[in-house]
Amino acid sequence: MAGGVLVIVGGGALLGGVVGGAALAGQVALFGSSPKFALSLAAKLDVVLREIILNEQKDIKMAQAILNSYKENIVELKSAITKLKLENDNNKTQIKNLEESVTYMENIFKEMNRFTSSFKIGLDHDEERKVSSLHGYRKGIKRCWRRNSANGSHRKCPYQ
Repeated sequence: MAGGVLVIVGGGALLGGVVGGAALAGQVALFGSSPKFALSLAAKLDVVLREIILNEQKDIKMAQAILNSYKENIVELKSAITKLKLENDNNKTQIKNLEESVTYMENIFKEMNRFTSSFKIGLDHDEERKVSSLHGYRKGIKRCWRRNSANGSHRKCPYQ
């Protein structure tokens, strides 16, 4: 489901939806022509990850899978840059654009990773708070029952 959302929004192109040399060659051609295109797609992916996958679906595993795939894509683009540098020096503008694109992607990756980690910590804290508040609720009922049975009153417990 989330993969379809990513493709519709446009950030899915950064995940390398099609495995193989053709997909990498297409990305090299796209990002080599304009680093702003990579920035635009990375920003879209960031919004999808934060707003849909984490805030709405609260799916940490999917977010981590997307981040892993995104990181692999960055590594592949770096290796493509290295190959272009070794092949010939005629591609200087394309190499420069690719390096700028990878820099944008790495910066957004760091932000998405930081947000995902913070979100996970927040979810864990919420779960702990729910459990501790439930425990306090149960302790209050026991205290109320003991107080009411000891003095024979039939007051309603404030915890109920």
